[in-house]
Amino acid sequence: MQELSCKGFLLQKNGLDKVALEHLEAAELKMQEQLLAVSLWADGVPFSWDRNKSVEVVTWSLPGVAAKPWSNMRLLFSVLPSDCCGPRTMEGLLAVFTWSLQALFRGGAQRGAMMERAGSRKTTEEPKQLGNNLGSKLFSSLSGVTGRC
Repeated sequence: MQELSCKGFLLQKNGLDKVALEHLEAAELKMQEQLLAVSLWADGVPFSWDRNKSVEVVTWSLPGVAAKPWSNMRLLFSVLPSDCCGPRTMEGLLAVFTWSLQALFRGGAQRGAMMERAGSRKTTEEPKQLGNNLGSKLFSSLSGVTGRC
C-alpha cells in the first residue's frame, strides 16, 4: 500500500458514493482545481435538565476517506450556546472553517504568518481580511463575522 502525504490523504475520493463523486468531480472541473470533500453537520443539543437551554454543535467529516477510523468519524468544530447565535453565526463559522482548511493546505511559512496575523486581533474585520487574502474561488462569497456573547 502506498503511503500518502497529509494532503493526499485528505483529498482521497474512494469513500464517496457515485453521486457525491460525480458532484465533486463536476465542481473540480468548474473550479479548475482540486477540491476537498467535506461533510458538515450542525444540530441543536439540549443541555439543561428541563431542556430549555441548548448548544449548537457543528461537526465535520471527510467522506472521501474510506480508511477506518476516519470513514465514520465526526470531528468537533464548534459548540456555541444557542442564545449566543444570531442570523449570521453560521456564516461566520463557515468563514473560520474555510480559513482553517486553507491554512492546513498552505502550511509552512505562510501558515506561521497567518497565525501571527490572526493572533494580532487588530480589528473585528481581521477574519474577513484574512479570508479574502487566502480566499479560494469556491469560498470567495463568504464573509467573516466576530462577536461576543
